Amino acid sequence: MPSNEPDGTKEAKEKLEEALGCWDTGFDTMMKYDEEFMMLLHDVSTPNSEQLPKKVRQLMYVAIFASPPNYHERALHRHIEAAIESGASHEELLWIFKVASVMGFHSLVDGAPLVWLRLGRCSYV
Repeated sequence: MPSNEPDGTKEAKEKLEEALGCWDTGFDTMMKYDEEFMMLLHDVSTPNSEQLPKKVRQLMYVAIFASPPNYHERALHRHIEAAIESGASHEELLWIFKVASVMGFHSLVDGAPLVWLRLGRCSYV
């Protein structure tokens, strides 16, 4: 089926998909309304010889999308797949999940004493 995207948009989409290692259908809307912004995303996602290897970038995306404040299931699945395709091991992915799982710990450390103070269980924070 032929695409109804302008050639420039189709090429931009292909470049961005290659840089990110995946494509989310939500990106289609952004490409439609602000292709310039999406190409800025491409520019910061495109590796050169001085940037991180694709496997490392994919592991970073996994960490970001697995963390409690940024959890995004669809993106997480895509980036896990891309990380594996880039050579990430089971052990590397498990380590990433362990690190991501403790990202909410500081909320507990900072928040619990405030709750205890409010409940009268301590006199200082």
